[in-house]
Amino acid sequence: MSSPLTPTPSPSTPSAHGSACAHCDDSVPHEHVDVRSELTAVAAAARRRSTVTLLVALAPLVIGLVAAVVLSDAVAHLLLVVAVAVGSLVVTAISVTVARGATRRSARVGVAAGAAVSSALAPVVGLAAGLGITAALDEPMSWPAALVAGGTWWTIAAVGNYGASVMWQKMLFEPGEQAERARAQAMASRGSEPSTFSLAWLVQGPAVGAAAVLTGPLAFAVVPLAALCAALSVRGSARRV
Repeated sequence: MSSPLTPTPSPSTPSAHGSACAHCDDSVPHEHVDVRSELTAVAAAARRRSTVTLLVALAPLVIGLVAAVVLSDAVAHLLLVVAVAVGSLVVTAISVTVARGATRRSARVGVAAGAAVSSALAPVVGLAAGLGITAALDEPMSWPAALVAGGTWWTIAAVGNYGASVMWQKMLFEPGEQAERARAQAMASRGSEPSTFSLAWLVQGPAVGAAAVLTGPLAFAVVPLAALCAALSVRGSARRV
């Protein structure tokens, strides 16, 4: 593949003498692709998707915090942000460990196992955070807590996705074998615009938020929530691998 740092000629045009290409000696009909322009378009689309995802993730978090300040205890909801954030980091570490172990069987199994564990534990984090803060402050979680917990989970995932997207976009224009593979993948994906939001990601936020306000016997509802998140995540990972 041509280096993205060197402009590639535009589509070939017949010479004045017949069918020979104006850019090379090949007389077979073909097309010259401007690799740099194509990669720039792919990078711009990736940047747009990651930015939209981050803004959508921040919306419920900001709304929930504002509502908490106006209607209830802001301290409890700030603690909820911290608790869910810490829980997300712990879940990420667990899922990475599981994925590495399962990858010994196959890459597909590793991706699916890591995704399933991470998604299944998402509502558990929300439940633990909500019950823990309720017990510590002797104050039940109100509806803003659902927005705060779900928005926090969404935001952390979106920030991670944004960072990974920025690194990938930068790699597209760098030398090296790994960058060449990234360019090949980007060029192969032209014309197949992926969806901005995955179904698994969309469900995890509300699941975490709902779990954060569960109390008493309703807390057992975390089990079907976890199963739903895991199933959707495995389905999504199977399509990507």
